[in-house]
Amino acid sequence: MLINSAMNEGLAGMQQSQKKMLQTAHEIARAGVPTDASTLNPGGATGSAPRSNAGTAVDDLNATNTVEAGAASAKTAGPYRSDTVDVTEALLEQRQQQLVFDASANVVTAANETLGRLIDDLS
Repeated sequence: MLINSAMNEGLAGMQQSQKKMLQTAHEIARAGVPTDASTLNPGGATGSAPRSNAGTAVDDLNATNTVEAGAASAKTAGPYRSDTVDVTEALLEQRQQQLVFDASANVVTAANETLGRLIDDLS
């Protein structure tokens, strides 16, 4: 029974680690993606102003004034997920879960080998 529980614990550890790796992979993939619908489709709404490249001047809609592009610091406060998700932490969590998965796989391997030896000794 002890070998069976060791194998079950190893498999449970592998499953939990895989689940956490998938969650962090999703967080990493979503980092830097706009969070609201207006940012996802800026030209889709009627009457929306054209977007400019950073550092370029754009005429306003009435063509009476020229509007300078915002400073670089203003770009960092946008509605992007990178403000809420720390990619570094997610990458570290990925690495940690990879190590946990490998350790759990080693537990399953050891239990399997032990069970194989016991069966060989009994037969």
